[in-house]
Amino acid sequence: MKFYLSLLCIFFCLIFDLQAQVLSGQDLTEQNTSRIINQSNSLSVPCNVTNVGVLTTSMDSVCPADSFILDLVFTSGYGTGMSFQIESSLDGINFSNVTGANYYPYTIKNQNTTKYYRMMVDCPTSGIMFTTPIIVYNKERVDCYCNPLHPPCDSNYISNVEFGNINNSTLCANTNADAYTLFIDTGISTGQFLRGLTYNLSVTTASGNATVQVWIDYNQNAMFELQELYVVSLNSPPNISASVPITIPTNISTGITRLRVRCNAVDTAFNMISPCDYFISGETEDYDITINSFGATTLSENNHESSIVLYPNPSNGKLCFKNISILPQKVSIYDMLGNLCFKDDWKPELDISDLTQGSYFVKLDFESNELPLFKRIIVAY
Repeated sequence: MKFYLSLLCIFFCLIFDLQAQVLSGQDLTEQNTSRIINQSNSLSVPCNVTNVGVLTTSMDSVCPADSFILDLVFTSGYGTGMSFQIESSLDGINFSNVTGANYYPYTIKNQNTTKYYRMMVDCPTSGIMFTTPIIVYNKERVDCYCNPLHPPCDSNYISNVEFGNINNSTLCANTNADAYTLFIDTGISTGQFLRGLTYNLSVTTASGNATVQVWIDYNQNAMFELQELYVVSLNSPPNISASVPITIPTNISTGITRLRVRCNAVDTAFNMISPCDYFISGETEDYDITINSFGATTLSENNHESSIVLYPNPSNGKLCFKNISILPQKVSIYDMLGNLCFKDDWKPELDISDLTQGSYFVKLDFESNELPLFKRIIVAY
């Protein structure tokens, strides 16, 4: 009898335990379902914007190389169905979309001019609204160039730079702890250069062998980039000029830009080429130069005309031509600033004795569809 009673007790215990598990599972399922429903309800609330918020910027004054973040401080009415678009303007009145800027926070890169920004917020139930415009200023380009650092340049320095009109001889910048000098755009420390023409740049250093590098900020973005670098010499002896030909690109903007010249003592353990990094020796000189053009003329030298020779060069007031395969129609002569100094029909020999001594560019125009040809001459009496 006790045996049967024990079996009966075990049976009822199993029944009660199974029921408890079922009820527990039911409660858990109901709880999970309720949590999912509540979360879904919270995500499906439609937007109802009553306060469009405030657009903010991480920087209010930038250089072209800077990146800054635009963000939206949103206070009320956030919900589903909303869309966003950052817009920019040059005058604070006429705005256009910033491509790809349909979310926030958003990073703006390479701003080259002062701009206004605003955020467009679109909510189907409350319509399109705009934040109050903010302005992000561009700093003056001269304030954006990196400041190169050196110790005092007694051990190695730049003694002369020649480039176009520039012919600048200097001593070590002992009074400048950073061994850096900016030469303003006046006199022999500035130059005028024409797009498409080639100029010889030479640098002389003193007090030891040096690496010499040059950068020209062609795109005027206040940065010296790899494509703007010219290596003049990796081992230039003291008091002997090192040179490199530089062709001014035809597709760059005209106007004032920056030329940087750096030297650094040759050292197998420290032989750097950098426009901004700290050098343990040497000197840096910056020059503001001006890029000009012949108006809309594209400077080019056609292959079949490249054999044309202008002589004598230097000229003593007479200009002759040889190796002519296609006869030019007109001859124009410009000075280094791009000013027209002489123009005449082409002849095998021309009298140019009215020109003062100096360097000039001779432009040959052809009757056919050939591009004009430019040659450089020197007039010396």
